[in-house]
Amino acid sequence: MFKTYPIWLRAIEGSEAGGSVGADGEPEKGADGNGDKPQGDGQESDDSEQVDWKARFEQAQQDAEKWKAHSRKWEDRAKAKNDGNDSGNDDIRARLAEVEQNLKDARAENERVKTERLKFELGAEYGLSKDDVDLLRGNEDDMRALAQRLGEKHEQHYPENPYQGRGSQGSAKQNAEAWAKELLGKDS
Repeated sequence: MFKTYPIWLRAIEGSEAGGSVGADGEPEKGADGNGDKPQGDGQESDDSEQVDWKARFEQAQQDAEKWKAHSRKWEDRAKAKNDGNDSGNDDIRARLAEVEQNLKDARAENERVKTERLKFELGAEYGLSKDDVDLLRGNEDDMRALAQRLGEKHEQHYPENPYQGRGSQGSAKQNAEAWAKELLGKDS
């Protein structure tokens, strides 16, 4: 019986001619061709007028070309701006590469200084000469083992000099003779 429609929908009945009907039941002017000419963009025409389709096509082509030119202009501007940014990116990349190289150099210098410090510490610990310290190579364990071996070789087992106040008890002459025999390797 009654149909319910959503509120935003309106049902409007028109005349059989297809035009709209005003409040008084008369067709509105310009709606069905009996009154004024229809209002619109000028593309609608009566049967008596012929549409110049070729002119309309050419006009559409001109409009399309105009918009294409406008689009190309803005694309060129965007590319020019982007190209300008690429040179800035190149500068940034060059600076970044320079900073990375400086970092690598600083790390290498830090490692070199640590190695030199370790060499001198091992030289002091095992009593090595400067020339012996220069022989140390490799990692810490290798350098420590080599320093220990070099330190053992450099430990001199000279007999004590009796003239320095050290040595065994007895007379100075006996101590000097014993020292000389030990030094010369004579066992008489």
